[in-house]
Amino acid sequence: MRKQLIFATIVTFCSFGMIDSAESETFEYTLSDLQREKNEELCRIEEEKLRIELHHQQELENFLNAIGHRESSNRYDIVNRWGYMGKYQFGKSTLKGLGFKVTKQEFLNDPQLQEEAMMALLLHNKEKLQLYIDTFDGKTINGMLITEY
Repeated sequence: MRKQLIFATIVTFCSFGMIDSAESETFEYTLSDLQREKNEELCRIEEEKLRIELHHQQELENFLNAIGHRESSNRYDIVNRWGYMGKYQFGKSTLKGLGFKVTKQEFLNDPQLQEEAMMALLLHNKEKLQLYIDTFDGKTINGMLITEY
């Protein structure tokens, strides 16, 4: 009888150990699943951010191409009869105001410089536009609500 009691006790302890072990494995598996799901969600979010960024980049390229085509047929070396230069038809005063101190020939011979000037102009205009948005956003003028959205 004593042998049976000892055997039953050993079986019980071993069983509890197995149950505890099984619960631990399940718990670890659950944590692993949660971590995997979290990683997948983070990857999905990053992929979406990248997709949006690439879309915006493509839209910017399309915009710049359209402006360049309209202004100069996308020619970097052109000067119109009023002296506006390059792909985007910059005037000397605009370039100077943006901080570009270059000669006419330097500007016409450097497509990268022209692209940098255009990006500087877009940034400058964005900053000016933001001032107007900050000033008037949420206000009603002549019965019309002004809003950024």
